[in-house]
Amino acid sequence: MTAGAFMYDVEEIKPGLIVFRRRDVKHRNFYCRIKVPHQNRYKIVSLKTPETVTAHARALEEDADLRFRLKHDIPVFGRLFSEIATDFAAFQKERATAGQITMHRWRVIESHIRVQLNRYVGNMQITSIGQDKWKEYPIWRQANGKGRSGGLVSDGTVRDEMSTFKSIMAYAASKKYISESQVFKDKLPVNRAARDEFTPEEYRQLHTFARGWVKRGATQFHRWYRSTCVGRLSAERGVGIFLPVYLSLMLRHHERPYGDCGDRTDNNYSTHRRF
Repeated sequence: MTAGAFMYDVEEIKPGLIVFRRRDVKHRNFYCRIKVPHQNRYKIVSLKTPETVTAHARALEEDADLRFRLKHDIPVFGRLFSEIATDFAAFQKERATAGQITMHRWRVIESHIRVQLNRYVGNMQITSIGQDKWKEYPIWRQANGKGRSGGLVSDGTVRDEMSTFKSIMAYAASKKYISESQVFKDKLPVNRAARDEFTPEEYRQLHTFARGWVKRGATQFHRWYRSTCVGRLSAERGVGIFLPVYLSLMLRHHERPYGDCGDRTDNNYSTHRRF
């Protein structure tokens, strides 16, 4: 058997499995090379021992492990997260070119990978990335970056980056680089900045303004209408209704006082609705 120029002390344990030492390193530890069945590919593993008998035993264990992985559809070759992320970004660019996503979205994804995610786990084997790295990302991100105003990074930014992180792991699973069980299952963190409801401080300011606004109504009708609006706002805020929903209800369903005050066919309708 012809060995590579960097191999010496080569010994075949069984067809497709050899142990050897390397000329390009200073230590005398053994390595093994395993041929992947039915493929023109080889896997080289460091056996971390200079002892021949121990090296033979470990080589057989590695061979058995490789066959077990193939049988149970477990990835055989480890790749760096940065390598998978590069492939993922290239795939997203193809989708953008095809019009499936916008080019802006691709640029955002590429920025997440290049600026943040590769700094975080880029040099790790993707098979070794677990749920702990997912859960610790918000803490790491706040400790290793600043927001646009120089303060904390916004929840929305962290959430968007974690969405890209999760998508890369799902992409790796689809390519059989990791198992499905390694894809992050936890939900994305809540974006506390993205809210539609009033805060207590906003509601206090609104209520203070509304009291004077009701009193400034020019007629009894105006004051009644304004009072009705403020009352509905107070009630619906109390049950936690979101602002867009409240405004939609206000615009669609206002009842009119004391009989007919005009309808949409009335030339004076626009006057009556100015409360």
